[in-house]
Amino acid sequence: EVASGLPRIDYTDGSGSWLLEPTATNFITYSEDFSNASWSKSNCTILANQSTSPDGTLSAYLMTATNADARIEEAIGVIATPTTQSIYVKSATGSNVAGQIDFSGTDTVTFTANNEWQRIESTLTNLALSTRVRARITNSGDAIYIWGAQLEENSYATSYIKTVGTAQTRVADTATGSGNSTVINSSEGVLYFEGIATNPSVSANSQISISSATNSGNNRVMITPSSDTQLALRFNAGGTQLVTQAVAVSSLSVNSKIAVRWGNGNYSLYQNGSEVYTQAIASTPIGLAKLNFSSVTETNNFNGKVKSLQVYKTALTDAELTTLTTI
Repeated sequence: EVASGLPRIDYTDGSGSWLLEPTATNFITYSEDFSNASWSKSNCTILANQSTSPDGTLSAYLMTATNADARIEEAIGVIATPTTQSIYVKSATGSNVAGQIDFSGTDTVTFTANNEWQRIESTLTNLALSTRVRARITNSGDAIYIWGAQLEENSYATSYIKTVGTAQTRVADTATGSGNSTVINSSEGVLYFEGIATNPSVSANSQISISSATNSGNNRVMITPSSDTQLALRFNAGGTQLVTQAVAVSSLSVNSKIAVRWGNGNYSLYQNGSEVYTQAIASTPIGLAKLNFSSVTETNNFNGKVKSLQVYKTALTDAELTTLTTI
């Protein structure tokens, strides 16, 4: 839990990143209490508080298969698609354990539980929405620890939301309104970003922008991850759109370093040490003063993990941009 006005920091890849996510609701009513009657059980036993869970507390449940195809499942009312379920699993036998998660037999994902916690997820692609989510152990006698079940109306699993008796919603992360005309130079500069764009193929309006203090698109520098391998560029000066381009890039769903340079009659895009796009420009923006993890109107919030976001007041050289963006 994080207080309003403070960023959430994600350390799952070993180093800290700002975590910016869309609104999400966990429709599982008892996300950690698998002994509750909302979870039906078949061919298995369930014991509470048997191992340390991913949140560091002694709250993980032990699920032991008393027969083949052991399962726990919860019926959920009809919700919209796309829908993703997820659950944390770890072997309780000291060896690998085979299992699956699925939507009543639809969109099954097979996993192998080992001695480390894994978050397993499955996204419903069948439009005939199943109302039952479940986790299974394949073989009789095997056992796993389970924790943190989630079902949400997203095409990927967002960060875990705990529930105790009712669905819970986490509001969208927003980060807008940084910077001013003193630190952002309109005539030339560089917008630099390092991080991951979360599922850009379904978040095509996820944007990062620099604009005037009046939230006007007449003067702006903007990047939009429109797919995993495509970055949409927008550059406006004095009401004239000078750059509007979709540029092929390497995967945005892994950590990437991106720099946009404007000024001196040129606009360029660098990614991971290479120039991937350049275009001559006739003029420069006026009054750039605001930096947003969103569009210039502070909508279409950026979704992803952000290790660094910087604005340089000078148009760095090709050599400097190559060094800056090299992974």
